[in-house]
Amino acid sequence: MNCPRRWRSGGTLQLWSLVVVLAANLFTCNADYTLKTKKQILFNVSTILNPAFARLEGTGSNNSDYSGLIPEILKALKVKQPRIDYHIVKATDNEIGRRKQGVGWTGLMGDVLSSPHKVIGAGPIVNIDAYNDDFDPSEPWATPYMTLVVKSTNVTTLRHALDGGMTVVAVTNSAELDALRRTAATDADLRRLQEKINNTRRFVHSLEVGLEAVRTEANTGVLANSEEARYHISRRFCGLRPVNTTHRIGEFVFVFARNDSTIGVFNDALKAMAADGSLDRIRDRELEAPGSCNNGGAVRLENVLLAFLLVAFATFWSAQIMI
Repeated sequence: MNCPRRWRSGGTLQLWSLVVVLAANLFTCNADYTLKTKKQILFNVSTILNPAFARLEGTGSNNSDYSGLIPEILKALKVKQPRIDYHIVKATDNEIGRRKQGVGWTGLMGDVLSSPHKVIGAGPIVNIDAYNDDFDPSEPWATPYMTLVVKSTNVTTLRHALDGGMTVVAVTNSAELDALRRTAATDADLRRLQEKINNTRRFVHSLEVGLEAVRTEANTGVLANSEEARYHISRRFCGLRPVNTTHRIGEFVFVFARNDSTIGVFNDALKAMAADGSLDRIRDRELEAPGSCNNGGAVRLENVLLAFLLVAFATFWSAQIMI
């Protein structure tokens, strides 16, 4: 720290002037020293891989190997608050986790508690009371709602879908299914929805599988959260549409170990991003891509055959004309 030890007095320096100038210099130097000596905080971010939120496009050794909504939020947080640094890692078993019978947690939650290094959790994690004994939630990065993704343009409300005898598929261990179980008793439509899911027992391991069922089967819908549904409908499953509800799943948050003192720095940056609109802009950019829908993300066999037949037909007629 190089604080000035001399200054020009102009020849006549009164005692009170000396005190004022000395106090001002000490304040300036101390403030500058404090600012410069604040260290960066490295957050190891245990992340759930999910097409809508975080995708791995390399070995996973560098942050640049990850893309999607959560990596983009982390990148913006670092710009907003230079003290924040981060390293993304895949969550254990790629699941949020559950409380063990004895002590501790599995999955991402276990990563947050068991690592000797500072680890926070990222993914479609809802702030619920079940976590409060061991974890602290960050400020929210999204507020998702329950939605039913359907193909039919005739279905406009959840009640309409239930009255029409629709088969409802649900994703095992998803945030929306857990929210439905917690809130079904508070609403008649949600209670009917839960009963339909329990009776039908059409559970799948991912939302993509459920969306494929909606696309290929008659009178079928899949329970989803609004954020994940936005991604898939705009990018991967053409022709499907959400029937949104007013029922909140909760708030998607990052999770910290209980009483982690660094959560304040992280929260301040998240709140600043929410206030200036940058958080919403990132979500809109990463979750919606108008015009890029590619019908499920795969080249379908019937489309290939159709293209082959068209080319063959054109070749045949060209040959006939030349003859």
